[in-house]
Amino acid sequence: MATAPLVIVWPCRLSVEEYAAAGKRIVVPAQVCPRCGTRLGAWSGYARWLRNEGEYRIWVRRGRCPACRHTHALLPDFVHARRLDAVEVIGAVLELGIAGAGMRAVAIRLGLAHSTARDWRRRHRARAPALAAHLAAVAVSLG
Repeated sequence: MATAPLVIVWPCRLSVEEYAAAGKRIVVPAQVCPRCGTRLGAWSGYARWLRNEGEYRIWVRRGRCPACRHTHALLPDFVHARRLDAVEVIGAVLELGIAGAGMRAVAIRLGLAHSTARDWRRRHRARAPALAAHLAAVAVSLG
């Protein structure tokens, strides 16, 4: 039975502009398969849009595990899976919303649709307790 590809987020030292300018020449550090731990091989990639103080067409590398044959999207840390906006933009909306700013004002300030900012805040509010519990469990396990 086929399963959906996984996403691996890697720390990228490039800015969004530098990453976009590199295009298909982007170099991704070696990654291992989260399913079996085998080093991934190159497996082409795909182009996608990213909005961060402008819109950029970026190339996202893919990796394929030679052992279990699963493929994985290799996202730089400023890209959120299945979201047009960069992590920095989403974070700014959440930060302002948590600080008490209204989502309509936040959306206008950041040049976003009100419904987009509102939906991010609602989703965050709904998932925050579970995320906080998970973070606390990780902190406890680390001592």
